[in-house]
Amino acid sequence: CFLQPLRGTVQPTMTSQQKSASEVLDAAISQGKSTGVCGAVCLHSSGFAIESRGELLPAQVSHIVSVAQGCKQLEPEASGQPRITLETTARTLSISSRDDLVVAVARKPTDN
Repeated sequence: CFLQPLRGTVQPTMTSQQKSASEVLDAAISQGKSTGVCGAVCLHSSGFAIESRGELLPAQVSHIVSVAQGCKQLEPEASGQPRITLETTARTLSISSRDDLVVAVARKPTDN
C-alpha cells in the first residue's frame, strides 16, 4: 500500500512497486509535517496493528478499525470507502481504508 494525500487526508492506494508499511508511514509523517502530522498507523481490518509511527495516536489503535467499519455502515450503498475525520482537543485523526487495510493519521489539534 502507498499513502497519497487526498483533500487533506491520507489514504492507502496500490502501486506497482510495493513499499513496506514502515516506509509508507515514515513518508506520510515526513510529507505531512507542514500540516501538523505527528503520527500514523496502518491496521488490518481485523484490528491488528501492522505498523505505527510517531505521536498522538490513541492508546487503543484497534478501535480505529471499528470506527471505519461503523461509518461504512452509515451508507452501505456508497461505492467507495468513507474518509473520516475525528477532531478532539487532543488530536485530529484522519481515517481511510482500502481492501483489508485501515490507515489513520494523527495531527496536532487545531486552534479554534
